[in-house]
Amino acid sequence: MSARVYAGARRLLRPVKALYERLAKPKRSLAEWTSYWDEQAAGVEDEREANGYAVGPDEYRERFLAPYLELLELEPQHAVLDVGCGTGLLLYEFEQRAGRVVGADASPAMLARYEGGAEVVVAPAHDLPFPAGSFDRISMINIAQYFPSTTYLEQVIRHLFGLLREDGILVVGAVLVKPPSRLSPYPWISRERLVRLAEGFGCYFSLLAPPAVYRDSRVHERCDLVVYRGAPGA
Repeated sequence: MSARVYAGARRLLRPVKALYERLAKPKRSLAEWTSYWDEQAAGVEDEREANGYAVGPDEYRERFLAPYLELLELEPQHAVLDVGCGTGLLLYEFEQRAGRVVGADASPAMLARYEGGAEVVVAPAHDLPFPAGSFDRISMINIAQYFPSTTYLEQVIRHLFGLLREDGILVVGAVLVKPPSRLSPYPWISRERLVRLAEGFGCYFSLLAPPAVYRDSRVHERCDLVVYRGAPGA
């Protein structure tokens, strides 16, 4: 291809690329994401769809809910926190299994749809109003891609680790570790960087393949980070 033809092709494709980037551009700030989820809460009736899951109830329970409940190993004496809880899909399940259940979300409109008995708090993930060592179990599932940056995700994970009690478990689920292309609109973190972060806690941790609902690498490649506080690192 000659330089002249190549330059002409680039000019023709420039509007297409610009349109894609405009449509796919994520909400860059926490305030913009909060506004987006407020709109979701007001405009999407189906509970799972409002929380970002385009699946039916049986598929949601089997392919998403059950694997994460298994990882969390909930017991009646546990205090559990769900970060980015949305309308409370996980909170309803946690209430049946744990003694104290707390949900946190930055969107007041999403939390307003929750009708269960758990404690809920409107707060961003990096600045939750709890003292260190407050929870036996903490979950943050399918949320990281809605953060402003990879650095912010690392900040949040460190904050959540500090809220864990000894022998606690932190599950950060469905983390983007590889986008399908360089034009992917969402922030992601490499496995190597995620490992370095987890190694800094000095505890046992694992990176796992996420539930089957997240395993289409044509969309995004993801993994689950599970950190066991108090268990010596290998």
